[in-house]
Amino acid sequence: VSNCCDYTLEITDSLTIGGLRITVYNNNPFLQTLDTIIFGNPNMFNTLFSFSACVGDSIHIIDAGPNLNTAQSVDFWSFNDPNGQEIFNSVNNNSTWLGGSQYSPQINHCSGVQISYNITLSVNTANISVGPNGMYAGGGVLGGADAVALSDPDGDGTWSGMAAFPAAGGNYVFLNSPSNGGDWAAKEDLTGLSCADGQYNDRLMGSLTADTIILACFGSCETDGSCPNSPPPLPQFNVTFKVDMSQVTAGFTNPEVNATFNSWCGNCNPMTDADGDEIWEVTIPLDSGLAIEYKFSADSWAIEEQNDPNSSCTNGNATNTNRVLTVPATDTVLTEVCWGSCDPCSSGIITNRLNTVKLYPNPVGDVLNIKSIEKLNSIIVRDLTGRVVMLSNPNSIDVSLDVSLLSNNIYFVECHSTNGLSIHKIIISN
Repeated sequence: VSNCCDYTLEITDSLTIGGLRITVYNNNPFLQTLDTIIFGNPNMFNTLFSFSACVGDSIHIIDAGPNLNTAQSVDFWSFNDPNGQEIFNSVNNNSTWLGGSQYSPQINHCSGVQISYNITLSVNTANISVGPNGMYAGGGVLGGADAVALSDPDGDGTWSGMAAFPAAGGNYVFLNSPSNGGDWAAKEDLTGLSCADGQYNDRLMGSLTADTIILACFGSCETDGSCPNSPPPLPQFNVTFKVDMSQVTAGFTNPEVNATFNSWCGNCNPMTDADGDEIWEVTIPLDSGLAIEYKFSADSWAIEEQNDPNSSCTNGNATNTNRVLTVPATDTVLTEVCWGSCDPCSSGIITNRLNTVKLYPNPVGDVLNIKSIEKLNSIIVRDLTGRVVMLSNPNSIDVSLDVSLLSNNIYFVECHSTNGLSIHKIIISN
């Protein structure tokens, strides 16, 4: 029995992630025993946070919105005693300290009340791949998505950590590699399972009378630390996606691949163009045999390609026309395709034997780059009337033409080599 006990804060936040700062001071001797910011959760609406304080301590609750640069104001909060009775809330908080509220625990609250119990939380991850940030327990009475860090020092796939639970118990959940305290997308999915509690399908710790150990399986209801038998994970192979952006007229900075495997997340898989040839690419490890849908976009969906549902590389859906692919059982480099097409970009009219010339960008504003496997003896630029407007004798396989003085229009570029001629249509758009 102690003159210390647990208090709870209940945060309601429906639109934005707001926060409260909680500090507890022991006044004899003066010592800060708690200083943390508790965030609301717009996806869960109500967040409960429990903490202990003793008679003689000072509890300070500060709205993180106007007083700190870390969060916006929460919609509503209430401060409850160990019996769950409200002491005050954000409306009648009797603000007396730094724009916040101050309270000292009372004897009649804490006398004879057990503070909390130490619970060892262990979760078996045999049925998942643990992300780079590791495993956590959080939510409910524990706090944010990264409230309790778990560890696996022996590498056996079971992650453990200790958390303080109030004697009344409360909700909690395990999370796989959350990126921050509000990353609830990382939580395990217990929907429809017997151990799911409440509208958010969290786990429920019952009333406690002693420290205890919880043995769980991520996303499942086993209580002995085992996981149900599941097939071994599929082998992964690298798939390299390539898109030719040379004929995209809209402005963009960075193309990306959006797909079923990344939940159409925007710029999760950005592409690069290391050699500046307008062919952007990215290599992604994917499960062998996985059937995916994907499309190219840029700058987190600022622009996206429009595909033909009747083309061979698409799903045939006229509303959401995506490319389709079944991941091969080997590392694969996909053939470059033109933005919005199943085929490579056409750079113009190809004649005779010289078909190894590439011109980019197209449309072009200032400098037209010409690359050829064969050495080019001469390059002639003609307008739509056939009049020669530029002539160059580079004797090179890599040529840059300054076309900035030509007016905006369509032109034809003749590339001559010893073995043949190729003619390419370009658009100048300064």
